[in-house]
Parts: sequence; C-alpha cells; structure tokens
Amino acid sequence: MTSPTALYTSHVRPWTGELLSTLRLDVTYTRGEGDWLSCDDGSGPPRVLDALGGYGANLFGHHHPRLRARMVQLLGDGVPVQAQGSIRPAAAELARELSDRVGRGVADYVVTFANSGAETVEAALKHATLEWRERAAERRQRLAELAGHVVAAHPETGEAQLATLRGLGYTGGTRTADAVAFALRLEDALVASTPRSLALDGGFHGKTTGAVQLTHHAAYRADFDSGSTLFVGAGGSIEDRLAACRRTVVELGVGEHGPEFTAVPVTTAVALFVEPLQGEAGVRPLRAEQLQELAAAVRAEGVPLVLDEIQSGMGRTGTFCHSEQLGVRGDYVLLSKSLGGGLVKTGALLVERSRYRPSFGRLHSSTFAEDDLSSGVALEALRLLDDDDVPARAAATGAWLMARLQELRERHPGVVAEVRGAGLMIGIEFTDQAGTSSATIRTLVSQDLLGYVLAGYLLHGHGVRVAPTLSSPRTLRLEPSYLLTEEDAKLVVAALDGACEALGKANAFHLVRHLVDPAAVGGHITDHREPLRSDALDPALPQVAFAAHSVTSAHLPLFDPSLAGFTEAQLDDLMERIAPHVEPEFHERITVRSTTGAAVQLNFLAVFSSSARMSRALREDVAPVQRLLTTAVDQAVAAGCHTLGLGGYHSILTRNGRSLPPDRIALTTGNALTVGMGLRAIWQAADERGIVPEESCFAALGANGNIASVYSELVSDRVPRMLLVGRPGREQALLGAALRVYGRALRRLRDATDAGTTASLTGVAGVLAGVPAARALAAAADPASPGQIAQLHDALAGLGDRAPVRLATDVAALADAQLVLGASNAPDPLVFPDVLGAGPVVICDVSVPMDTDASVLRERPDVTVIQGGVVRLPENPDFRIGGMPLEPGHAFACMSETILLGLEGITEHYSYGRISAEQVEEITRIADRHGFALGRPKTEMSY
Repeated sequence: MTSPTALYTSHVRPWTGELLSTLRLDVTYTRGEGDWLSCDDGSGPPRVLDALGGYGANLFGHHHPRLRARMVQLLGDGVPVQAQGSIRPAAAELARELSDRVGRGVADYVVTFANSGAETVEAALKHATLEWRERAAERRQRLAELAGHVVAAHPETGEAQLATLRGLGYTGGTRTADAVAFALRLEDALVASTPRSLALDGGFHGKTTGAVQLTHHAAYRADFDSGSTLFVGAGGSIEDRLAACRRTVVELGVGEHGPEFTAVPVTTAVALFVEPLQGEAGVRPLRAEQLQELAAAVRAEGVPLVLDEIQSGMGRTGTFCHSEQLGVRGDYVLLSKSLGGGLVKTGALLVERSRYRPSFGRLHSSTFAEDDLSSGVALEALRLLDDDDVPARAAATGAWLMARLQELRERHPGVVAEVRGAGLMIGIEFTDQAGTSSATIRTLVSQDLLGYVLAGYLLHGHGVRVAPTLSSPRTLRLEPSYLLTEEDAKLVVAALDGACEALGKANAFHLVRHLVDPAAVGGHITDHREPLRSDALDPALPQVAFAAHSVTSAHLPLFDPSLAGFTEAQLDDLMERIAPHVEPEFHERITVRSTTGAAVQLNFLAVFSSSARMSRALREDVAPVQRLLTTAVDQAVAAGCHTLGLGGYHSILTRNGRSLPPDRIALTTGNALTVGMGLRAIWQAADERGIVPEESCFAALGANGNIASVYSELVSDRVPRMLLVGRPGREQALLGAALRVYGRALRRLRDATDAGTTASLTGVAGVLAGVPAARALAAAADPASPGQIAQLHDALAGLGDRAPVRLATDVAALADAQLVLGASNAPDPLVFPDVLGAGPVVICDVSVPMDTDASVLRERPDVTVIQGGVVRLPENPDFRIGGMPLEPGHAFACMSETILLGLEGITEHYSYGRISAEQVEEITRIADRHGFALGRPKTEMSY
C-alpha cells in the first residue's frame, strides 16, 4: 500500500511533503487530547507533548471537553450550517461579544466573519481600500456640489486667490469654472492613483495574494509582489512612509474677495497593518511606546491602524488582545486561530463603527463564514475563557516557563541568543553558531534548517512537538494551551536543555541521529568542541575559491568529527536526505604561502553532495548541479574571489567549466596541474617498480579524449613506444591524438638538431631521429602539415610492434605495455588481470568510474595502480580541508592549481574547456617556482 507520506507528497503538497519526509517530521497523529497527541501508526513517538499548539490556534488544547460537547450538541440539535442570506443568531451574538471585549466600553465595532486568518486579513485590506475610495469620492462630491454655487455667484476669481492653484500647476485663466475644474481634476487623479498599504518589517499576515503583499519575508512575497505595500522599519520610518503617500488636493471656500482655494494634504495609504506581537518574525513583541508612536502617526493622517491579533489574541498573552498591554486600541482588529476553540475554522474582522462602510456588506461575502455552528463553538470558547480565567493562567504559566528558559539561556552561554514573548507565546532564538567547530551545525544554520532539525530532535528524542517560525528559522516557538501543567512544561525545558547541550558541545551526531535512525535517541552527549581552523579575512591578499563535494559519504566525519558515530550506510542516508536542501557555502579560509614569500587565501566552498550523487546526476540530469554551481559562482564573486576552482565531478558536470557563466569570475578545473602531477607520479611509481620509461611501452585508454591525449603527448618525451587505445569507431580521433604526439616529437627533434643534441634525445623523438623521412620533416622551414605527419605515421606503422605510435581498439593490446593510463569514459571496468602483460606494470587510472577492475589489485601483486599525484604544499605543513581524505600539508592537484593561480595573479580562465600540453608544462613550472611538489602518487579517489 502507498504510504500516507507518499500520497500526501504526491497529491497534496509535494514540496512540503518532501521536506517533512527529509527531516523526519512526516508524522501522522491519530488522536489529540489537551496538550497531547498520539501517534499510533509508528511514524513517530506514541505520545507527544504538543508545545506548538496548532501554530497558536490551540489555546484550549485538543478537543477541550466543553468545546467538544458544545459542538456535538449543536450538531445534535441540527443547527443549520449553510443558511446564507438569513439572520444568524449565534453570529450576531458572537459579534456583539467580540465588540464588547475589544472595545472595552470605549469603542464599538462592526464584525465581518471569515474562515481563516488570511481571509480575515483579506477582508480588512478590502474594507480599508473601500473606506479610502469612498471617503475620497465623498470629498469630491462635496467639492462638486459647492463648486456649482460658487461658480454661479462668482464667475471670475482674482489672481491673488489663484496663487495656491498656480503652485499646484494650474495654468488657466481667472474664470472660476476653470479653476474649480482644475481642483476636481486633482481629486480625480488621486482616486485614479494606486492606494498603498503600510506594514511593519518582519510582519506576517498570511500567504493569500492580498495578504502576502503585507507579509515582509521576501521568500513568500517576491513572486507575487504588486508593490502596493510600503514597509516600516529598516527600509524607512513611519514618517518617511507617510510622506511618500502624501498628496495634495484643494478645498474650496468663499471669502471676502470671492472664491478661496486651500491646499489640503491627503494620503494614498489605506491602512497600517501591525502585529502587536510578531509571531512568524520570531515572536517579537513591540514596545508600548513603539506601537503608541505608530498609532499616533497614522491617525494624524487619517489612516486606520489595523491590529492583527490573529495569533496573539484570545487571551494567549495574558489579556484578550495583546495590544491592551501596550495601551493601544485598533481601528480595525483581526482575530482568528484560537477563536474557533481549536475545533472550527473562523476569523473575525472588527471595524470601528465610525469607519465602517455599509456598502462593504454588499461587496464582500463568504460562503462558509458566520455559520451558527462555528459561531456557537466560538461563543463557548469565550465563556470558557472567562470561566477558567484563561488569560491569567496563560500569563502565569508563561511567566514560569519564560523564567526557566532564561535560566536555560544562562546555563548554555553562546547557544541561546534570546528568549522573548508574552504569556504562552514564546520564542527561543538560537545563536548563529558561527563559533562552533561543527561544520554540520554551521551548515544547518546557514541553510535555515537548524530550527527544523531541532524540531525533529525534540520530537523523536523527547516526544515534544515544536516548530521554527517562518521568517526567523533559528527561533523555535512555544504556543501550548492554557492547560499546560508545570510538570509538562518541565518536559519542554528538559528537551530544550538537551538540544542546547548538543549545540554547545558541537555534537551534530546527537542532533541529527533521528534523521537516519528515529529509534536511536538519548545517550551521553560527547564533547566535540575544538578551535576553528578558518583564518580571518586578509583584504591585502588575493582571494580564490574552490568548490568541492565529498568523495564518499564515509568522508563526512572528516568534515565533522562528531559524525563518526554513524555507520557508512547511515552516512549515505544522511547525505541523500540533506543534500537536496543545501546550497554551496564557505566553510574554511586558509592562508597558503609560497617559498617565494607570496601568499593567497583559499576559500573552501563546500557542496554538500557525494561522488555517487554527482555520478547519478551525470546519468540523469546535470541541470540541478549546474544551477548549484552557478550559485557557487555568485557566492565566490560576492566574497571577492577572482578565481573559482571546480573540484571532483564539478568539472565533468559543467563541461570543464563551459556551462557556467563565463564572464563573472575566472574558472579552472585544475586539470592541467592534475595531469602534470599525475605524470610525475607515474615516473615515481615506475622508478619504484624498476621500470625504465626510456625502454618501455605506454598505453593510453581513451586516447581520443583530451586528458589522455595530453598525457600521451607529454609521456612521449621519455617513452619510445606509444599505444593509443579507443573504442571501435573512434579510429579517426585516435589518429588525431597520434598526430599530436608526432607533432610534439618532430618539434623536439628540430630543437635538438639545431642544438646538436640529437644523440641525447629520448622517447618518440629519439626514435624519429633515426628515421630519415622524420629528420627531413623536422628540418623543413615550415612545421609539418597534418597530412605529412599522417604519411609518416603510415610509413612507421610498417614497423609493427616496434612502431613509435600504434592505434588499437582492443584492450588486449595492453599486454605489450609497462605503463598504462586509464582515461576512458566507459561505464564498466576495462582492465582485468588477464589483459595485462608480465609485470611489473604501473597503471595510472584517472577515469570515472575507474577503468581498472578491483581484481587487478587482488590478483596481480606485480601491478601498481595509482590515480594521479598528490601535491605537497611547501609552507603549510598543517594544511587540511575538512572532508579531504589526505594527510596534513597535502592537497589534490586540482585545488593546488587554484591556489597557484592566486599566487601568480592569473585572473583569466585557465584549465577551462580543453587543456593543452603547453598548459600542463606552464602550470608545472609555476608549481616548481612556488615550491609545490609531488607529495606521493595518489591512491585514493578524489571524486
């Protein structure tokens, strides 16, 4: 059977379902009572303390007996639900009750019911816009009516009386009718303009199309932003915003000298929306003086103040509306969430009667709003609010809990940034963990995942349900019901204490273990704190970046030592879960020094993935990885780096860098130095095996490819016989590689002839020195043409096994080679023990996947298999990048090339697209100049 998670992800909310599944939050709750939830299907703990409280909607807990009984009674009595267009007594009574509670004997409100918080916000926005337009229309109507009388009584207007209009752009004559027409046009232009809404930075008012305009978080608003909202805060003060909305119209009067025109400021702002206690911004209370100043500023302009109490209302913070504690009453007040008692969906827009526009009832309606069932339950919730003194209990329990959380903060310095809120609406904000030595924790923070991982840890490890806030993902919210006991509250504090201890001890294993094994919880929290190795930014030094992924998931403990507690299979699972949700990010900065005294800072850009995932992308779809690396380009540029190196599969998946933006930053794959150091590793391994290159045969698998072709050209300087091997059908490409080998050999022969040193020539050039036709080609004034070299190749092919360069499409030809390069792109191994000749043999295998089967190492002790060369840095004996499986002081060649480009000040693409033998020689000379040397042959995978 298809699981509920799979069905939900497929048919309800794909993105949400995938995220919940990834983070082990895909729990199915089967029953709720009070502050407790049951999970009977095994998807989560059997009993869970619900400290999240329905994101604030469950002030009365799950299925409060009184509210449930009232709902059952209403259903049993057959109270009609769908009776639109009739008088609905429960809705009327509820509206009066809400008006009385919010107005507190000072104000009277008209109530419009809705089905949700977002719909309530939509209704408020709609009414505010209607109020603004109708007031503007009424003002224009008064002007038009008065104008008729004034024009009749005073056909002409003195120039002195027109000064105000002149200042506003009037260019007409002294006819009063013309002047009045201008004044009316100002009114018409105002009405035709786009009204603006005002809202606070950090505010959240819903995600429907209208409400999201007021929601500050760009992630939710950007794709739907109409530009209708001005935000108050960091982007501008309330005075700035009101000034931006101010326009000028004209009032008409009659004075001693006839018509008088007075400039009057009016506003295009329809309302200011404010949460007195910002929930989704991280549970941030407004200060009393802050809200009072906002209220005074907008009311001075005639702009209504809309108080969004959807999450903070109904007594959750200690008073019916939180704004009561701040000494401010709203012109509009919004309620929802707990208004429905946790059982029904309802919301209420309260508009102060003097502002309410009667036409709104005709223009706005809702099929499911104001029914007597939801209204009846809401009325019972209000009675329960009084009978159980819910606001006072919420205040007392919240104060106790807040005090315990403050103690927690003091007990774990540097872990909890702040505890804030009011009553039973509390936020615990964790620090950015910038100083933690756990790379995993730093990643979770920077990727906005820490709150969700902590929520999963508390759920599976302690049976406590919480969640982060939307706009402040490092903040966990606590919004339990008023029924929360001190004993249950202690469970919440104890759970958070464990999370804080794990964070403080840099123990990511303890925090994320539930992702791969939900049943493995608890246990001693070991301390993994150690000093951070990252250097401080030195703006005087050149900056380069290097983007790399893990070779295998098993290397994750090199990235974060605390992860060593996982098995390799669990690490694979962890990588698969987290990787799709993580962007590249900088983790270390290391100052690398040259023997010349030069220095560069290497900024390591970690891509949370493995070679297995990258290989799968290569087979299935490279676009996601290319987008990921385009992000890496953006990050490197923003960090001030002039070069970005591409490690591991990144070069393959970006066509050697060519799939990335070419004009943002210098790109390099590191392939040139990789070949150069690989070649040195071949000579070292050959020497250790007693193989003399000058007397050997070299075979290159995949010789038609760029890397193998360049290797072959360079190897031909020492090895006299070459075997270029490719797939059947690639003979022409193999011939091209052969011509490049011969071309290099002929150039060497020409140089040696000119210098009189032909006797010391080695490799293919040494063989050609004994061939008259080759000497003639080398001596020619112009370089030999491809056709001439092809003729030479055909002629030398007659030498058979002794020919300098042979072409083959069968791996059986490897039996003649003592030095072998594996560089094909074959999906399966090509080199097996029986295809190799008698040893000793050295194989340098740089193909992905490897051309050499594992059986070669098992069955052929006379064969050495290496995978290139590892570079030893000259002045950094402690150099080490987290996740890199190398001994200190060493780096893979691709990374070393990136460093060398920084030391040399090369700010153009280097190993980009195809590389050449000349590039390899140049970068190798640069490496020698700076003291970068071959550390040893590479025997581990680098991707």
